[in-house]
Amino acid sequence: MTTVLSPTTRTTHMSWLSLVLTGATTGAPIPAYPAPKTAVLAVDLQRDFLAADARMPVARPQVDPLLRASNAVLDVAHERGWRIVAIGNEFPPGDWLRNLVQHGAAIRGSRGAELDPRVRCASDVYFAKSRRDAFTNPALDAWLRAEQVDHLVVLGVMANACVRATVLGARNRGYRVTVVRDAVGAPSDGARDSALASLARAGAEIVSAADVLLRGSAPR
Repeated sequence: MTTVLSPTTRTTHMSWLSLVLTGATTGAPIPAYPAPKTAVLAVDLQRDFLAADARMPVARPQVDPLLRASNAVLDVAHERGWRIVAIGNEFPPGDWLRNLVQHGAAIRGSRGAELDPRVRCASDVYFAKSRRDAFTNPALDAWLRAEQVDHLVVLGVMANACVRATVLGARNRGYRVTVVRDAVGAPSDGARDSALASLARAGAEIVSAADVLLRGSAPR
C-alpha cells in the first residue's frame, strides 16, 4: 500500500466552528461529473482498534461481524471496479497528552497503527490523518475530485468519532454517502447506533452489507 500524503497541520476550506462542534471540516462543493464514480472509504481498520490486544478497542462482540461485513463490501468493490481508499490514524509520537488519553493507540510508525491483517483492503491509495475527519488531510478531497468520485461507501471505526466526522465532512462538500451499518464499530452498541441515527439525519444513506451486495451498481 502506497502512502499518498501524510497529515498536514493546515486544512483547506476548514470552518473552525464546524470543526469544533462536530469534528468535521467544510469545503467547496464538488462539481457535477459527466461520469461520476464510487469509492469505498475504509476508515481506521487498524490493529489498535480491532486486534485482541487493541489499545482503544471497539466493543469485542462487534469485531467479527464488522470484519465479515467490511470484507464482503471490499470484495464486491473489487468486482465492480470501485476505488478503495484506506484511511488510517497516525498520531504524532510527540503528542504525549493525547497519546496518554488514547492509551498510546495508533501512534505513527507503531505496530498498532498498521492495518488489521484480517481486512482484505488491497489498495494502493492510502491517506493518513491525525484528527477525526479524514478530510483534514486535504489530499483526500483533491484525489477524490481528480478521480471524479461523487459517491462514498463508508465503513470502519469509530462510528461515533472518525467515521461520523468523515461522513459529515463529505456531506459538507456535497458527496453522496452510504454508510454500511454492520461494517462500522464503536466502543458500545449504543454509541454505534446513536452515531448511525445522527448520520441518517445528516443525509447519509444507511444500509447493510447485504444491501450493497444485492444491488447491481452503486447505491442511489
